Amino acid sequence: AIKFWEEREPTKSAKGWFVTKEELTADQATIIRDSKARVVGVSFDQFRAKLVNAKEYLDLRGKYPFGSVADPETGNAVVEIKYVELNMVDTDGHLYSVDGVTDAVQDGKRFVLLGDYGSGKSSTMREIFLRLRKKYLANKTLVFPILLNLRDHLGQSDPVEALDRHAYRIGFGYNRGTELVRAMRAGYAVLLLDGFDEIATTGWASRTKKLREIRKRSMELVKNFIEQTPLEGGIIVSGRAHFFDNDEEMTTSLGTGKQFTLVNLNDFTAEQVTDFLAAKGWHEAVPSWLPARPLLLSYLASRNLLRQTLEVDAGSD
Repeated sequence: AIKFWEEREPTKSAKGWFVTKEELTADQATIIRDSKARVVGVSFDQFRAKLVNAKEYLDLRGKYPFGSVADPETGNAVVEIKYVELNMVDTDGHLYSVDGVTDAVQDGKRFVLLGDYGSGKSSTMREIFLRLRKKYLANKTLVFPILLNLRDHLGQSDPVEALDRHAYRIGFGYNRGTELVRAMRAGYAVLLLDGFDEIATTGWASRTKKLREIRKRSMELVKNFIEQTPLEGGIIVSGRAHFFDNDEEMTTSLGTGKQFTLVNLNDFTAEQVTDFLAAKGWHEAVPSWLPARPLLLSYLASRNLLRQTLEVDAGSD
């Protein structure tokens, strides 16, 4: 094959690649070395790293904060949390599990994930990232997740610049965003864009008559990401429900269309509340009237305020 290409393209040099699924064995390495041919033997991971060192990226991204996931007592960003499953429901009433969404986005499906303040959007996006990372590192998929906190990209509209800033912030390296760009455009990445409601243009509150225009302009980065991602590339965009006036404005501003499935995060069920609080050291019952929002429950547990909820009389205002 090398000779064929040398004869076909005499002004260019040719190199052969012998790519194996796992690391090369000693015998394979010896045969390649002794052949004295212009052939390089590498594992698939090593070959893929020529495009992007996904393993290094995934390790560094896992150590960087995920959106608004924070310690409710100190406000400090946290990386390690125990996740309790939150179900998602689409506009037709179909339920989605985190595993279901993870598998779907891995296969190129696209979602808009909505939830109220404190409903667990960022922790759910983090969990999807971790499950995709686990699959990639186990060689169960060829695509790896790239998760951006959109709050880090205020004022940006170019995905290339955003990925370069992202790479720098997580410690992946200055000017190494090009690796992520190549992976995205080659269809090797799943895009997770968290917090579209956190990149509103500065000064919008003082121009209430043009809120819709300002929201649309603020979403240019998300829209450009969607336009520049191959059709087979999976995407999840998350943000606060009711940020836009209606679904039509959201679709137009974000650039999402019929290929996107709109899903809303459900509140915790009673069983999920029990599991969530058990992880925080609370093993007693809680009143049925208490809002089942992860952020609120975390705050009450961290401040030792749950005990006071038990003292509220039934029917009290």
